[in-house]
Amino acid sequence: MKPRIQKIQVKHFTVSEETKFRQAVEERGNPRDNLIFNILFDTGLRLGELTALNVGDVAGKDYLTVVGKGRKERTIPIGAVDGLRDKIETFLQWKRGHGEDVHPRSTLF
Repeated sequence: MKPRIQKIQVKHFTVSEETKFRQAVEERGNPRDNLIFNILFDTGLRLGELTALNVGDVAGKDYLTVVGKGRKERTIPIGAVDGLRDKIETFLQWKRGHGEDVHPRSTLF
């Protein structure tokens, strides 16, 4: 008989911890940091999916289409998420104002 494999319990933020974390990033971070954590919290993207995003994947979009684990494609709404689309557009303006490339094929972060 095979030994039982114990499931690892996934740790997550409580609502209070998430609120405190978001406030800390907003107060001390820059617009890039702020958007990274907003996208992660609001969409549930994996880190690899986040780092693979290009400007064209998010600029003016209501949905993100990402290729994740097992090369499975997922579509995630961002237009309906509380202010996320506006935060993305604000970040792109900040990026442009700092001389960073905002071509659709350039990396978002």
